[in-house]
Amino acid sequence: MNYQKPIFFIILLICGIVLTACGNTPTSAEKIEPISLEKIDETRNRLILTERAAQRLDIQTVAVSETTMDESTYLVVPYSTIIYDLTGEVWIYINPAPLTYHREHVVVETIDGDSVLLKEGPPVGTMVVTVGVAELYGSDTGVGK
Repeated sequence: MNYQKPIFFIILLICGIVLTACGNTPTSAEKIEPISLEKIDETRNRLILTERAAQRLDIQTVAVSETTMDESTYLVVPYSTIIYDLTGEVWIYINPAPLTYHREHVVVETIDGDSVLLKEGPPVGTMVVTVGVAELYGSDTGVGK
């Protein structure tokens, strides 16, 4: 039997694998931060998420609406948009641009089930975060660091 041909092909295959493994490989992987912060003022940041981060947090939004009650007009948001800080101030996160969020102070008139009537807040039509509020707040304020 002639064993030279199969051995030659095995050696050729091994050399191909070794040469492929010696190709250019990155020396370090570039780390992409899922969120970046830009200072708005002393207490607030603009949070810019990567698309993947927003998907992982399942960020969801809804538009601010309004209602009239007892001859007064109020802004309306779902209760899930509301977050309280350590001093009891009330905030919501607005979504002014794709993947961009920031905290805005609101004044609550009353809470009725899942709806919150606001005396002061963002204008009607402003997109506010309903899912992912706590995660945004943690990133915004450094909770857990």
